Amino acid sequence: MRMHSLTRISPVLIIGLALNYAQATAQAKIDVERVGRTVEAGSRDIDWEVFDTASTISRTFIKFKDIQGLWNAFRGAYRFDNIVNGMELTSPAIFEVKDDTYRRNVNKDFKEFILRGNLIIRSEQSKCDTGIINKITPTELTISWKNNSNYTRYYYKK
Repeated sequence: MRMHSLTRISPVLIIGLALNYAQATAQAKIDVERVGRTVEAGSRDIDWEVFDTASTISRTFIKFKDIQGLWNAFRGAYRFDNIVNGMELTSPAIFEVKDDTYRRNVNKDFKEFILRGNLIIRSEQSKCDTGIINKITPTELTISWKNNSNYTRYYYKK
């Protein structure tokens, strides 16, 4: 008799849990703020680590003073699992540098980093944040942020 009652209750319990999960998932999707949209990448054949020779500073001579201040990006591109797309942002991605510290979010604290040639390197606990400066002029800064084999490139302006 107990087994019979349990088999009747089990489907009801499973359906109830599934509906609860679906509602929570739908609510989470509603609460996500959209900060842009995915667009066709200008080129799918991006060399994420190349340095643009149109830069006004040589790759080996980039100094902290050259990247000081607040940089905003409304455009970008990304490669995730070999899929390449572009981004048009409604809220800017930021890169803000003060002395030898930076932050990529206005709500976060500044963290120290190393500038080695055109590489931006910040190690924290078990995570390493690596940026590759692809282009630098007084008003433009292109950085490809590397995460394992994936990249996110932002076209910053001052």
